[in-house]
Amino acid sequence: MSIQAPAAEPISIETALLSPGAIDKALSQRTQSLPAVLSQSDVLLYRRIFSLQELGQWAAADREIAKLKDQVLMGHVLYQRYMHPTAYRSTYEDLRGWMEAYADHPEATRVYGLAMKRKPANAKAPVEPVSGFLAGNGVETLAVFDRINVSARAAQLTRDKSASGTFRQVSELVRKGSPSSALELLDGNLKAKAGPVAFAVAQSEVAAGYYLAGDDKKALEMARESLPRTGTESTMAAWIGGLSSWRLGKYDEAAKMFERVALDSSSADWTISAGAYWASRAHLVSRRPAEATRWLARAATFPTTFYGLLARRALGVETPVNLTEPALTDADIRRFMAQPNARRAFALVQLNMIDMAELELRKLYPRLDPAMGPALLAIAGRANMAGLTLRLASRLQTETGERFTLGLFPMPHWEPPEGFTVDRALLFSIMRQESGFDARAQSGSGARGLMQLMPQTALFIATDREYNGRDRSDLLDPQLNLALGQRYVQHLIDHAPFSGNLFLVVASYNAGPGNVGRWMKEVDHRNDPLLFIESIPSRETRMFVERVVANFWTYRMRLGQPSPSLEQVASGQWPMYESFEALKDLPAKVQPVSLTR
Repeated sequence: MSIQAPAAEPISIETALLSPGAIDKALSQRTQSLPAVLSQSDVLLYRRIFSLQELGQWAAADREIAKLKDQVLMGHVLYQRYMHPTAYRSTYEDLRGWMEAYADHPEATRVYGLAMKRKPANAKAPVEPVSGFLAGNGVETLAVFDRINVSARAAQLTRDKSASGTFRQVSELVRKGSPSSALELLDGNLKAKAGPVAFAVAQSEVAAGYYLAGDDKKALEMARESLPRTGTESTMAAWIGGLSSWRLGKYDEAAKMFERVALDSSSADWTISAGAYWASRAHLVSRRPAEATRWLARAATFPTTFYGLLARRALGVETPVNLTEPALTDADIRRFMAQPNARRAFALVQLNMIDMAELELRKLYPRLDPAMGPALLAIAGRANMAGLTLRLASRLQTETGERFTLGLFPMPHWEPPEGFTVDRALLFSIMRQESGFDARAQSGSGARGLMQLMPQTALFIATDREYNGRDRSDLLDPQLNLALGQRYVQHLIDHAPFSGNLFLVVASYNAGPGNVGRWMKEVDHRNDPLLFIESIPSRETRMFVERVVANFWTYRMRLGQPSPSLEQVASGQWPMYESFEALKDLPAKVQPVSLTR
């Protein structure tokens, strides 16, 4: 029985709520600013106090403290003093006194830990920190959209949990490029032990291994064998069957396989839109333009995904971009001003201490009325708290379905000392995926900071004065991290084999230019940009490229900039990076970044 494409829902020409050229202007002309907690004289005093204490000049700082009219930030002032790395050694009484007065501060957990280490045996214990903190970063997602990794699902489906370890071995062998060894593990009594569905799902992962190894005939054979037994778990087998059929020139079979992927409503939007887009491609090659358009329309109903954006461009349909922010009323402001954490956050924003202000609001979030979530998002957005803005907007989208593009694609407040030499759209897209705009992010592999730089990459791109590798925590400094990350992106753009190819630049940022250069030679991609992406051996890199490039196209829309690379991919061409931002006030040559602590 043939699978019919669902009747395409009418797709209207949707336009942004603000014309692109007016976006930045409109954002800079918001009529309602955040409240000013501090007088201008106190703003200047606090700035001097923090600067003096950074240098360890305590007596001078104390003289300025005595002049303050509002001591709302004294918890932060004393934290800086008591936790100074070199110029002050705090006593237990210092720390216990701080905890007694400031246990609701975001730094309280660290102070409490140090206090317990320095507590004399018979001394009174310090007050414990107030619990609760909105941790995490990046986009909340309900499902991984990668289509070539199902070992975890096979383990869930198995009738005998002792088989779970075998499924993990299968996945590891596929990851290492040894599908034949993985297939050997599927022989014997595993099928009876695990059950037919779990076994078939694992088969589909081995099929993926053969596809990634370039054995399309074996991949298609295994996908066909797996499909009848996977039932509702058939997406992986159908996806690999579709790609293998495509490379074998069996476009009719490829279309049917991809249609199965597109009709699996239990899959993530990224997977459904991918199946629909590739079904459209297969029908187009087979000269069935009407069917191609119907499946393209199916993909276009997912405008937040990589393939959804491509489908809309191919159909000539505008992508909706909601450039409004949540409402923030005077009543909302009054409610926040009654919260000590929020009041301190507003004061910190006046000092341009945005990162610390964000921590205050994250500390407040668990105790906040859920109905105040949209107002908090508006505050975070106006203060350019990129990490918190993304986190809150993602939560709102998950919980209510409302999508605030301004929140999901925020404009961070950090700027490299040398200015932006690479368009913000590309840098922010990488940051969004790498760290979720968390300047303190560290991965298990050793990557650090906003751009998730590996120490060896930083050493390669930095001058000796900027980073010498002795203290890797230096890479958590936002300015240094962004400066070196930007320089590395520019290096990849200029790298001779890639010459500004957006897919290859982004893939190289994740996997390294050596790996990408090898894949370009070894992977059977037929000079087809999309086939290359779906055939990259690294699961992480496949995901990274689609996410970052989709981010990039959305940031282009958010900034009111053209996206010729989107048009190029929709037309079957390799996408080329093109700058649309003037380079302002750049020095004659790159100046080293100096770290301030």
